Amino acid sequence: LLCKMMSVIPDRQRTFRELEMGRTFVQVPMSQFDRTFALEAAEMEAAGVKCEEIWAIKHSSEDYKTGSTYGERPLLPLGPGLSREVDEFVGKWRVHLCKGNHQFLFCRKDGFPLAERDIWFLL
Repeated sequence: LLCKMMSVIPDRQRTFRELEMGRTFVQVPMSQFDRTFALEAAEMEAAGVKCEEIWAIKHSSEDYKTGSTYGERPLLPLGPGLSREVDEFVGKWRVHLCKGNHQFLFCRKDGFPLAERDIWFLL
């Protein structure tokens, strides 16, 4: 899942290891990106899968060093197919992996958030 996300959104590894559910990783209405994902959404709907929300990365000005100059970045959406995979990961696997008291999307086997070296080990 991490590799797929990194291939869809070209951003630094720190972005992905610091994704926090509800803060930097949010669900948004699919209607915000209808044109961007129209074909993928139509294929999913034809297969009987309705997608009303998708996951997106949200950077505020505090999340990167040039934020005071450039402000909040536009949302970086994952798309309906990958969003379904994230939903499955969150609902089925994350609860078993992330045992710590945090909202990071990804974590190590011991439940702590990923460190830089963990990303390179996984890749």
